Amino acid sequence: MSYNQTIFPNLLHHSTQEQATLEMEQFRPLIHTKCSSHLELFLCSVYAPVCTVLEKPLPPCRSLCLALTKDCADTIRRLGLSWPEILECERFPSKGLCVGDSVTVPSHWKDVHH
Repeated sequence: MSYNQTIFPNLLHHSTQEQATLEMEQFRPLIHTKCSSHLELFLCSVYAPVCTVLEKPLPPCRSLCLALTKDCADTIRRLGLSWPEILECERFPSKGLCVGDSVTVPSHWKDVHH
């Protein structure tokens, strides 16, 4: 990523980078497939969020989550994985301050639940 300072606790309440790295291991098979150009940005924003002047980490935008889950849906199924409930796209903001707000998602994707 284009930053070198993160903020903890992260969005999943990990207090160290080691905890976050261990949990991110579940995504290694998905990362290796390169199923979405949005995957790295999304995972980093959740597990290793950029340090800002704000007191809390910036969450990923819902549009970023929707774009990557759409891109990776077939790959996730093929690998026998399931998208973690804690990362369901509905949990992330659809407007306001968030990471990846330049990702545009067609309106018909927003109604699809993964």
